[in-house]
Amino acid sequence: MPMRCTRDLQRPKSAPQICVTTSCFPADSAVSRAPAADCLAALKALFRRRNIRWYLFGAHAAILFGRPRFTEDLDVTIEIDEPQLTSLLAALERAHFRSRVEDPIAFTSRTRVMPVFHEPTSVPVDIVIAGDGLEREFLERVVEAAFGRLKIPVLSPTDLIISKMIAGRPKDLDDVTGILSARAKKWPIDVARIEQTLTEVDAALGDSDCLAQFRKLRKAIVPG
Repeated sequence: MPMRCTRDLQRPKSAPQICVTTSCFPADSAVSRAPAADCLAALKALFRRRNIRWYLFGAHAAILFGRPRFTEDLDVTIEIDEPQLTSLLAALERAHFRSRVEDPIAFTSRTRVMPVFHEPTSVPVDIVIAGDGLEREFLERVVEAAFGRLKIPVLSPTDLIISKMIAGRPKDLDDVTGILSARAKKWPIDVARIEQTLTEVDAALGDSDCLAQFRKLRKAIVPG
């Protein structure tokens, strides 16, 4: 059976940059009053004060790009060096983000994930530390999206599809289908770049079917 893709892939070369501005929800929508929006506002303010580049990914990003889905937690990726983890954790605590693990620095150093929750809203957040491969490349192509009244950096639709094909779980593949189904009206998706990247992923892993799975999903939506 082909092996499922994994993260932390190194890229041999960079891809063209894209940047678009989007507005998905009216300012007075329920999303603008949701706990997730309040949590994101607190994160945005903290990262701005510390000059940290970041982006939203995961289920909430998929929702922004047209995939209906229920989720409570947030996933964000940040660009930060390991020596800054202790000061970042202190800043998060001052902003009422509490660790969800016993030894957050050791856990984050080992896994590159800092699991926290926002005490005022009870929203769980996984803060992923960007690796030197695709995650840092993705930072160059984030899009600005409206989350209610809040504008935030979000993983581009193209890169979100790449990340979800690499993750490869059934819910990730369902998200890809939803994003592809919605893309024609609102979102530019670079299919050539998706296929090139997934080709490199498959070659690097040696026993992976990311490209074949993507083509199968896309063919079901765009026959021919």
